[in-house]
Amino acid sequence: MAGQRPALPALLASEGCLGGKDPAYGRPRRGGLSSLGNTAFPRLGWSLDLSGNELFAGSPGDATFASSAGAAYYFQLEGGEWKQLSKFFGSDPGAGGFFGWSLQRTSDTLVVGAPGSTTPTPGRVHTFSTDGAAQMSGTLVSLSNTAGGVQWLTLGTCAKHAGDFYLVLGSFSGTSPALGLGTSSLPLVPDAYTLFTFNNPNGPLLPGSLGLLDAWGRAVGAFVLPPGTPQGTVGLTLHHAYLVLDAQTLAIELASNAVPVTIVP
Repeated sequence: MAGQRPALPALLASEGCLGGKDPAYGRPRRGGLSSLGNTAFPRLGWSLDLSGNELFAGSPGDATFASSAGAAYYFQLEGGEWKQLSKFFGSDPGAGGFFGWSLQRTSDTLVVGAPGSTTPTPGRVHTFSTDGAAQMSGTLVSLSNTAGGVQWLTLGTCAKHAGDFYLVLGSFSGTSPALGLGTSSLPLVPDAYTLFTFNNPNGPLLPGSLGLLDAWGRAVGAFVLPPGTPQGTVGLTLHHAYLVLDAQTLAIELASNAVPVTIVP
């Protein structure tokens, strides 16, 4: 594959969801928020988003991975006591990234800023689902048929899906009507490309299209357009989306949104 794969790319990265318990800690922590504001939680509370009994707090000085790489926390108020349910990080936790410098929850998405991130360029915005949905984002929206290129695909869902299978599929016929798969709906119109991606996982066009989600329910794939792709493909828009499959039963658990890429001259 041309180029070197970044850790989890894109200026706007879908990082998965915050449902369930933090896999790094195993169980909720208890205690007043003021008691957590010590040297173990650098700059905890630099950014806050409080809604009802839920609180998200940024800690841009956290050094779990590197100096001031940053972190954020998710608390719930139960019985008059705050419980820490999650501590989470960006997908590129480098020194001085300041993940958690800003954050805001809107509807079913939490947006977290990391102004010091240098991957792939200065500054980055991370998004997390708060409703357990499977999300996908892509680094580019178009690729040249002459030069070729790579659209990196970031896959993200809940930590409870760690170790489950994921399968990326594609379509050149659009996203509606969606493909019904039991209780899930995959936003791809089935066509010959869908069948090709199903029958040829991890092939040269879609390396990393089949694999296991990591401890945070995340993975990276790619769509690779080779140089010199036929001129007749110019103007074609491909969409890719993925399924989450139970590791034991292979039952379909989730279907993601679709990410487009258009072939241009």
